Formats: sequence, structure tokens, C-alpha cells
Amino acid sequence: MPNDISPFMSGDLTDSLLCQDATRTQFKFIEAIFARPVFSLAILDRNCHFIRVNDSYARLFGKSAMEFAGRHYSELFPDNVPQFLETRQLLEKTIDTGHSSSITAQRHHLPSQEEVMYWDWMLEPVSGDNGVTEFVLLTAIDVTDLKRAEEELRRSESLYHTVVTVMAEGVIGQSVDGRITAINPAAARIIGRSPEEMLGLTSNSPIWQTIYEDGRPFPAHEYPPMVALRTGQPQHKVIMGFHRPDSTLIWISVNSQPIPSADPTDAIAVVSTIHDITDHKSAEGAQARLNRALRLLSLCNQILIHAQDEQKLLDDICHLIVETGGYLMAWVGFAEHDEEKTVRPVAEYGYGQDYLNSIHISWADTDAGRGPTGTAIRTCRTSVNQDYLTNPRMRPWREAAIQRGYQSSISLPLKEGGAAFGSLAIYSAEPCSFFPEEVKLLEEMADDLAFGICTLRTHAQRKVAEDKLAFLAHHDPLTRLPNRVLLRARFDSAIASANDNKLAMLFLDLDNFKEINDSLGHALGDELLVSVAKRLQQCLDASYTISREGGDEFVVLLPNIADIEQAGRIAQKMLDAACESFDIGNNTLHTSFSIGISMYPSDGADFETLRTNADIALYRAKESGRNNYRFFTQQMNIDAKRRMQIQTDLHSALRNPDFRLHYQPQIDIGNGRIIGMEALLRWQHANGELVPPGQFIPVAEQSGLIIPIGEWVLEQACRQAVMWQKQGLPDLVMAVNLSAVQFRHGNIVETVAEALRTTGLAPSSLELELTESILLQDTETSIKTLHTLKEIGVKLSIDDFGTGYSSLAYLKRLAVDKLKIDQTFVRDLCEDTDNQEIVRAIIQLGHILKLEIIAEGVETEEQLTYLRAFDCDQMQGYLFSKPLPPEHIPSLFK
Repeated sequence: MPNDISPFMSGDLTDSLLCQDATRTQFKFIEAIFARPVFSLAILDRNCHFIRVNDSYARLFGKSAMEFAGRHYSELFPDNVPQFLETRQLLEKTIDTGHSSSITAQRHHLPSQEEVMYWDWMLEPVSGDNGVTEFVLLTAIDVTDLKRAEEELRRSESLYHTVVTVMAEGVIGQSVDGRITAINPAAARIIGRSPEEMLGLTSNSPIWQTIYEDGRPFPAHEYPPMVALRTGQPQHKVIMGFHRPDSTLIWISVNSQPIPSADPTDAIAVVSTIHDITDHKSAEGAQARLNRALRLLSLCNQILIHAQDEQKLLDDICHLIVETGGYLMAWVGFAEHDEEKTVRPVAEYGYGQDYLNSIHISWADTDAGRGPTGTAIRTCRTSVNQDYLTNPRMRPWREAAIQRGYQSSISLPLKEGGAAFGSLAIYSAEPCSFFPEEVKLLEEMADDLAFGICTLRTHAQRKVAEDKLAFLAHHDPLTRLPNRVLLRARFDSAIASANDNKLAMLFLDLDNFKEINDSLGHALGDELLVSVAKRLQQCLDASYTISREGGDEFVVLLPNIADIEQAGRIAQKMLDAACESFDIGNNTLHTSFSIGISMYPSDGADFETLRTNADIALYRAKESGRNNYRFFTQQMNIDAKRRMQIQTDLHSALRNPDFRLHYQPQIDIGNGRIIGMEALLRWQHANGELVPPGQFIPVAEQSGLIIPIGEWVLEQACRQAVMWQKQGLPDLVMAVNLSAVQFRHGNIVETVAEALRTTGLAPSSLELELTESILLQDTETSIKTLHTLKEIGVKLSIDDFGTGYSSLAYLKRLAVDKLKIDQTFVRDLCEDTDNQEIVRAIIQLGHILKLEIIAEGVETEEQLTYLRAFDCDQMQGYLFSKPLPPEHIPSLFK
């Protein structure tokens, strides 16, 4: 029988087996087992001799089954092979102890085999009746494939562990209850804690301090791994703000992937990867803040372009910074120059505006002034506080700021001329909010805001000055009554609508005013004039106009009166009112009026004629004993003859000549040096009397003689200036007065050019003074003439500026270099605050228009002190010198 085991058994064993009550069925069973190729089987006796092996076992070692029969284990498997020695020793142990044994995954690499093999060995003892092991059944199972799979798994696990360990991406594994069961070094490094600290923690651990992108707390149940566990859905790129143990805020992006087949007992049920995106977030935030700052700058400029009011501008900018810029609060403060150097808030908007009431802000170099705002104003440099919590300089303001959510702030100086006059402060809800590029844009915005504030202030100052001068253009500065400009406008309006109605013009002169003024002083005289003006106004209806002509003269316009008797009644009413005493200071004054009346249209059809005839009637009233009124009559012929005589004498004076020029120095207030001379005409009559200019100049203008007289004055003045230059005197500007007639009808451009050519005087050394009356008529022609004169190179000055006769609307268009303040304003400068405001306004307006300012009639040091304080440029008057003959001028320079 081919599978008979008898050849493998000794006779004793056969007999023993046959002696046992074993059946033939049992032997068949054993044969069947040995025949199966699944098992590799061998039977050895207690002396380690092979009794029988099956073919599967023999093939393991590259042998046939017959080669094993009766041979000792060591013959076939020498002890010098560790695996064989291990098996033999275990075989002997099994025989000795009678207990089963096994070897797991024993490695074999026999010469007959091309590759390493792994076997599991099982040794089962078979005992006889006496309990002694008689046989050992040795079973070998090939586990090579399983072993290789295990090794491949270990290699994969090792590779995975290595990759996870060295990768920059953080990896965290959590169990189904959210506990951290695995974490790689990168995750620990990102979070800022050691792996040992984190293992075993859950999402509910108090150490996690997380926020959403908008700053809201991030609840634990919304953590991506918890959502993945709860929903079974992966979570991708969830952005979280995370506070490390050192309070540093980082931003992470989390991806969480649940493991669908995870068992509750599995160590890992969800795997999360975390990326540190702080730098990306910072760059993203920086770009967003940069875009925000650019938008702020653009919108700020739009506001500035349309700004008309400073307070609204400041309010709008603060509102813009908060609502568009996304900051918590913004405010503007101006630096006060009080003892404590307080910073006064003038505009604020946003969250926690009461913060400004809870703190003291100063720009002094003290603890209270070393905050961002005080430092910005004091140093004129931007001051940034990136963190109220950690910045030691913020200690005085920290608690109040943090209570209102302020984490960082910036203060930007508002500068003008290299000095800060205030600050723009901005507060953010985040620390480290102000990066360099954003700061530069905010600084540009603050500079634009400062420029806008200064521009509005300049405009406001100019508007005040223009309003004052506009008022002066139509009103008398002392009494606030209409002046001749406004009176004339109302006359023209009344004539246009007069139809057949009459109109009366009353010229009033205060009797004996000069005596009152000289005895009691100009200040008291001015008070009397103001009181008289008020009383006269009370006598007149609202439709009537009373104006002050200057000095103690007033003109009243009565439109639409019924007849001449009504004009007389009104005149008498004013005379009666004036006779009542005036209490001025500690004085009770009594005065009266003389009034001259002319009627339209019988006494004149135009303003100047009626005014002149009323003036003539006034002198008749004075000649008649004063305190009365007179209507104009033909007696004017007498006065006309007198004027004709003056005109005749003027012709003679031109031929003889009897004219002389005196010169009054003009002084630079800053250094006290003589910088120019004003040429003043004097008439020494043939009879030896000195004729005042006020008597002959009007006649000369009316007759046209002012044109040749003016030509003579101009040439003589230029010639004298050249003579002084040749004598070694400093170059002086020669100022020459031009009358309105000369300017309009005297070919003035050719006259000036000829005088300069004839005398050789440089055009820049000649200054032409024009009275304000020049601007009253044909303004466009006057402006054109002024510009032509400027092209020659001469200087131009407006004489007697401020007396209210010029059209200020054209002042900006005039090509003038200088304004001369009329001496009526200078005379009472020290006592009259109104005059002070007028002079200050004229100087400010002149400087805004880049004009020089000269004051005439300066007679006292006190007047000069005021002018110097008001920043007046030049002066002339008796304080320095009266007008002098030309031969006396050189001595002024010694």
C-alpha cells in the first residue's frame, strides 16, 4: 500500500499499536491526514528520529519523504543553523515536558529556496499509557505571505509615521469622544504646546481660546473635528483665530476628515490637518487695511473739495474714518496754549466717545502729555500705539481704553508751517492695526485735513476782512451810517422811480465841532458824532437816508417828498433835536447844526450837482448865523466867481511858477529806515499867502488845470529823486499823487513814460498814489490803465484806503502794490477799538492779497506800537518828519 506507514514504524511500535484496540478506521484517518497537502506533517519518536513525514513537509526542505525515515533530526538539520537548533531544542523540551509547543513566523532561507520563507511550528506530544511522551507530531504551516503582508504594513506605518512627523502641516487625530489621541510635531509647534500637553485633551478644554474672523468667540461644538464627527461630513478650510499660551494670536485653516468605519473603541475617528495662515492672514489684512486707507484718503479729499465749514469738515472726517474705515472711534483735538497745554476735543465719532471725558489729554512734556496724542502734537510726528495691553506708555489710559474695546491707536499731527496745531486720533479694535504703508496713507490724509482746515480758516479770515471792508465800502466806520457810495446808490434808485415827485438833499454840518474836538479830545468828539448820528436817525422815517460825509458833515436824502415845505419841516425837526444837550462821559455838551438844502430837479438833475448846491446852501446857512437851514439860491454865482479867481491864479502859478514840492519820508516799520518820499504840492500865491491844497485842488480838478499841474509835479518829483541818487542818498521810492481827473483824462500812461524817459529815473523808483475816487467811475477802463502802468514797471498805491469810496469788488483785480491807510483811522487808533479792528482788517486783507501796507498821519509812539503789533509794513507822519523842502532831505540820512 503506497501510503502504508508500517515501513516508518519499528516492530515494537507495530506490535504495540496492533495490541491497542485501534481499528483499521483510525489508520485510514491518519493516512488521510498525511496525504493532505495543506499540512506539512512529521512524526518523531522520543529520541528525535523521524518516523514519518508527508510529501508537503519534505518539499519544505527540498527533500523526499524517504530521506527522512529513521534519521535523527540533527542529521538532517545541523545545529549550526540557528533556526534548526531552535526547533530541535523545542522538540526535546516537548518530549521532556509532555507539553505542546510552538514557534511563530520562524525565518528560513534554505539553499534550495530562492527566497526567505516563514513558518509557524506546532509540536504536539503523544504519550503512552505510562504518561511518557512516545511520539511528537510536528506540524509546519507556511505563513510567508502573511509575514510579508505584516512587514509591508509595518513599513507603510513607519513611512506614514515618518511623513507625518516631518511634514510642516499639522496633523491631529481624535477619538469619537473628541479626545486627542495623536498629534505630530508640526501641530504641536503651530499650537504652541508639547504633544504630551495635548494628548488626551478634548475640544471643551479651557486652554483653547479661539475666535471667528470677525472676532466673535468660536464655540467648541463648532470646531471642525467636532462637526465632522457629528455630521459625518468632512470640513474644509475652516478659518479660526487661536491664542497661543503666550497670548499671541495666530490664524489657522483646519480640514477635518471623519473615518467612516471607525469603531467606538478605535483610537482615531477623525483626522484634522491644520495650516498656520497667520502670515497670509496678516498680508491679507494688511492689503485690506491698505485698500481701506486708500479709500479713506480718496473720500477725505472729496470731502475737502466741497468743505465750506470747518466744524462740519471735522465731523464728516471722523464719521468717514469710523463708518468707512472700520475703526472704533476717531476724534480731532486742537492744542490749547494754556498753562496745562490742554488738548481740546473739537470733533469725535464712533464707539466709546465718553472715553474723552474720562481722561486728561495734554501736549506738555509730562506724564499726561506722553500719550500718542500729546506726543504727536509736541513732536510734530506720528505716534503709534500698537497694543494698549502691553505698551507700558499706555498705563495711564489703558483701563479706560480696554473697557471700550480699544486695542491700538494712532495719533497724527495736524501741521501748519512745521508746527502742529492739533491731532487726528484713530482707535482700532485689534492690536497691531497700523502697519507702515497704512500709516503713510493716514499721514497723507491728516496732512490733507490740516491743509483743508488752514484753507478754511484763511477763507474765513478773508471773508471777515472782506465783510468788514465791504461794510466800510458803504458805511462810515465811526457812526455806521451809510457813506457817499451807498447814498449815491439810493439817490440813483430814487431818481429812477421819482416820476414827478420831488427829492431833497440836505447837507448838515455840526456847528463849533472843531472847538469841542480840540478842547475835549478826538475820542470825546467821536462819541459826540455817534450820539448825534443816532439822534438824527430818530428824526427820520425808514425811507429816508442819512449818511456821514466825513468829519462833522452829514447828508440826508429825502425821496418822494410832497413839496419844499416838507423838506423844511424835516430840517427844523433835526435842528430842534440837535439843540438838546448830549451827555458824553462826564460832560454835558450843547451843539447845533447848519443845514443846506437843494431840491431835485430844480436845483440839479444829478447827484453831484445837488450835493454841490446843498453844500453851497450850507455855507450860506453858516454865514447866516448857524443853527438854521437855507435852501439853495442863485447866490451860488458869487461863489462861482471866487472859484474862477482861483482858477485864474492857478494859470499864473503855472507860468511863474509859484508851485513848490515838499517831501515827507516814508519809513519801514520793521527796521526804521527811510525807504521812500511822498511828493506834496505847495502853492505860494503871488500875494505871499500859502494856499491850502483843499482850496485850489478842487478848482484845478474842476477846471482841468490839474492835468498840467500834475505833469509838472510828476516830472519835478522824478528829477528830484535822480538828484538825490547822484548825491549819494540811498535809492528811494518817489510817491506821487494822481487825481481822478488826471488819471482819466490826462493821457497818464504817456505822461508817466515821458517823465521817466526825460529824467532817467528807473520805473521801479516811482510809485503812483491814486485816490479811491478813481475807482468810482468807468472801473474797467481804470483797471486797464493800471495794468498798462504796471507793464511800464512803476509801483501803484491806493491812497486814503478805507474811507469807503472804492468798489471793493474790484480790489482783487487792481494791479496795485500798496494800500495806504487813511489818517482818519490812524488818528484815534489808540482809543477807538472800532478803528483798531478796521486797521487790522485792512492790514490782514492787504497781506492776503500780497500787498504792502503803509499808514499815514502817524503822530505818536502809541500809534506806531499798534501798527507794529498789527504787522503794518510802513508809516509816514509827523512822528518821524513833517513834509520838508528838498534841500532839507539829505540831513535826514546823517
